[in-house]
Amino acid sequence: MPERNDPCHCGSGKKYKKCHLPREEALRLAEARGQNREIPPLILQKFRAMQQADEEYIATYGHSRQTVHGDFQGYKFVAVGGTLHYSDKWRNFTDFLLYFIKKILGDAFGPDWYTRERAKPPEARHPIVRWYEAFCELGARTERNELGLLESEPDGPTKAYINLAYDLYVVGDNARLQKEVIQRLRDSSNFQGARYELAVAALMVRAGFTIDFEDESDNSRRHAEFVATHRETGARVAVEAKSRRRSGVMGWVGPRQDPAAIRLSIDELFRDACAKDPDLPLVIFIDANMPPEMATGQLENWTKELQDTLPRVGHGFGEAGVFEGVPFALLVVTNTPYDYARAGEPGADGIGYTSQPVPAKLPLPNGLIRPAIEKALQQYGNIPQDFPVDPRDVD
Repeated sequence: MPERNDPCHCGSGKKYKKCHLPREEALRLAEARGQNREIPPLILQKFRAMQQADEEYIATYGHSRQTVHGDFQGYKFVAVGGTLHYSDKWRNFTDFLLYFIKKILGDAFGPDWYTRERAKPPEARHPIVRWYEAFCELGARTERNELGLLESEPDGPTKAYINLAYDLYVVGDNARLQKEVIQRLRDSSNFQGARYELAVAALMVRAGFTIDFEDESDNSRRHAEFVATHRETGARVAVEAKSRRRSGVMGWVGPRQDPAAIRLSIDELFRDACAKDPDLPLVIFIDANMPPEMATGQLENWTKELQDTLPRVGHGFGEAGVFEGVPFALLVVTNTPYDYARAGEPGADGIGYTSQPVPAKLPLPNGLIRPAIEKALQQYGNIPQDFPVDPRDVD
């Protein structure tokens, strides 16, 4: 049995005393007093089912809010943040996500954006358009199951499209979708950076943080992308997100490089991220944007290159020559290679590494933050297919 201040066994990231301990003590007390005989077995069964459902959801999808939904007169209603959406055509959560991404981007990009992109040669089209076209092609060659639903293994572009839809939903439901980020998604030259910032924000939500985006119009200092507050402990960190550009990938023009010639090469991005000057511990995310065959087969090389990079970034000495610690508290290096797969090709899953320097000028406030982020990295790409079922409604 865990101690009161240990992390809860359910994986929520909360302390045991603030998560399952009160409920478990109540059940033990009831059993000790013999009160369990007075509680209808069905009530106890549903109570335990609710606990199990919460634990399973957190273990699979993290700490983002479970979808708030309901049915009325043939319509499905879904709440996202403070907005209610509804339709009589959504049979599962995937149907809703496909609607949601079109709704959010359509409102922001304008009604003619997709038509203009479709008029371009295929290789010049915006990544979102290419991903959507591949998704439609996959659906066209997929047979429906006995329930009338399409069921197939997603290819790389489909994974990219659905993950974008889910990240938009997670941030929109748990934080506030920043208009500036959405507008940057529209422009191919800004798309990659905005897409990664959105992915990192959604990941931090799943890790158990609330998100407050920085004021992009404030030019008085170089601030990070957003401030994240750990809900369990109240600890705050500044988060900076960078993504490595490579020709022919994620909207960048030019031919794709020979995979064998690609190197991590994140030194410049790393130095730029460390130059931010928040008054909070700095968590840096960098996406390597490498072909999956390079990322999968050269893990040791990644680690060595990362360690070689660290000493050259932010020497950590103050004006008096006293070593104050490196300027970041945690480095997270990811690789999300969905755009390397062509339509019909399977998309490799993303991977991620963390590195915590010692000493840091402003270290992480507690030992729960790094494991929470690492857990969210493992969960990235897990997307519910169906709307959640309330165990209280199951007989």
